[in-house]
Amino acid sequence: MKKAVAAASVILCLFAIPLWAVSYVSSLPQTLSTSGETYQLNGDLTLNTGTAITVGASNVTLDCQGRTIAGGVRICL
Repeated sequence: MKKAVAAASVILCLFAIPLWAVSYVSSLPQTLSTSGETYQLNGDLTLNTGTAITVGASNVTLDCQGRTIAGGVRICL
């Protein structure tokens, strides 16, 4: 019985660990510089001038999660 509980605990711990990297964008400006990374907006963000987000690596995902980036800004790819 103890072995079954230990095995179940290991399996549950494996599912709790994310298999991909996620970074959160909570302010602007921001450079997305880690290849293979997923970046998520933490909330609606505003930047009045300049470049809001610069993508500086390959294979980057920006997940806005239904949130907005507002202002007189650009996003450079």
